[in-house]
Amino acid sequence: AFMESHLPAFSEGNPQLEVVTELIRGQHPHLKGYF
Repeated sequence: AFMESHLPAFSEGNPQLEVVTELIRGQHPHLKGYF
């Protein structure tokens, strides 16, 4: 999945962004980015 494999590298490569993830059982993952 993107959040597990690609998101950590994306977050490290873009320190100007604050990346917040939220996993809720039974729902699609929710991803927010703040810049």
